[in-house]
Parts: sequence; structure tokens; C-alpha cells
Amino acid sequence: MNGETKTRMSEIVSVDPHLMHGTPCFRGTRVPVHLLLDDLKTGFTIDEFLAGCPTVTRDQVERYLELAQDLVTECGSTSASILVSRPGFGRLCQTARNTVRDLEWAGQQDHVLVPKIQDRFDVFLTIDKGFEFEHDLKKLSFGIVVLETANNQMRSYKRVMQELIRLIQCVAPGQVVRVSDPQR
Repeated sequence: MNGETKTRMSEIVSVDPHLMHGTPCFRGTRVPVHLLLDDLKTGFTIDEFLAGCPTVTRDQVERYLELAQDLVTECGSTSASILVSRPGFGRLCQTARNTVRDLEWAGQQDHVLVPKIQDRFDVFLTIDKGFEFEHDLKKLSFGIVVLETANNQMRSYKRVMQELIRLIQCVAPGQVVRVSDPQR
């Protein structure tokens, strides 16, 4: 996600761990953005969505849909700068060239590691399931992808590869997304 897109996203969507458990919401509301997409997918109109969510403005909806369209285009053509927390993850995606170990950051606690990731990487791939509860997500300049597999074997990673690559390309700054192995 480029800088302009990040700015546009932050103007429309907010992610606050103390509001709706960190679910991305339309800025200034408690309305999760996924509700708009869910409604549209099931056949509701924008007017019907707005009638049910009066704190969201038409401008917010239109800007969000424009941004979503731009992100679909951008995600298909951009490779993210990725930092992976474990050496084996580097084999998962061709764009994952940096590991915590390679950068000699292994063993460092999050309060030391996060500032090093900030503004240097677009995505942090980790197995830390508590990451979103331990950090102020809205202050992060990178997205977090949490990988949940049955074990550390490559066959577990391969089962989630397609979804993992999709999420790595599209995760927004301050957003936590999870990729779970169905056989976990």
C-alpha cells in the first residue's frame, strides 16, 4: 500500500483496540466497514445501509468504495516489504527477504522490535497471537499477518499459502489479519 493510499485509508477508516475490539470502523463511528460490504453483497443498496447506520455519511461510503477499488488494483500489482519473525517463513513468499534473525533482531522484545519495523516494512508476519492486544495498532505504519498453523512444517504453510499471499499484499497499516490452517 503506497503512502497516498495509507493516508486516504486513515481518513476514512479507524482501527482502535479499545473500540469494537480493533475492528476497522468508519472514522468517528462504531460501524465496522465490513458491514457495508456484507450489506452490498447480500443485495442492499447504499441508501439502505445508510438508513441502518445513520452515523456513517454518504461521503464516507463513496470514498471507502473508491479506496477499495483502488486497493484491489494496487494489491494485484504491488509487492509488499515484509519482515518475517521466523526463518522458515522466508520460504513462503518470494517478497519475504528479511527475517528477524537475518537482521540480528532475534530475541528482542516487542517494545524494542516494533520501532525498528516502523516505517521500514509494510508487513510483519508473525505467529504472535497476542500482538494486537499488546500494541496501539493505530500508531503502526505496518500491517500484521498472524499465521496460525498446526505446526512449523512446510506442508502446514502450503495449505494456507494462497490466502497468506493475498493478505500480505492487502493488509493495511495498523490492521491485524489472521491466516489459519484448516487442519490446525
